[in-house]
Amino acid sequence: AAENQQQLRTMEGKIEVKRQQIEFLTAEGTKLREQLLQRDRTICKYSNDLHNLVSQKKSEHLWAQDIRRLFHTHSCGIGRPPEERLPLDELQLQARDAERGIAVLRAHNDQVQSMRKADTQRKSGENA
Repeated sequence: AAENQQQLRTMEGKIEVKRQQIEFLTAEGTKLREQLLQRDRTICKYSNDLHNLVSQKKSEHLWAQDIRRLFHTHSCGIGRPPEERLPLDELQLQARDAERGIAVLRAHNDQVQSMRKADTQRKSGENA
């Protein structure tokens, strides 16, 4: 009887481990299916945008701008809602925003320095 109790507990433990594995694999399968659906939606959006580009009967030398827009939209994440962006897309957007901010600050700094230089020259001219 004691031996049967021990076997029963061992089997119950194995069943619980299997149940946990089933739950984990089910959750992982659901997550992977959602990722596949998201990727399918992305491919469908890209295909539609590309089809629209080709079917608009634009002159082919005007395609470059639209192809760049497609690249930025679908590869860089521009124009996508934040929840659809990949972490790398988000980092690229943040880096691009930071670069723009630096460029604006640099231009403003150059302008201020030019104004100071002109003001200094004007003052030295008045004192002479």
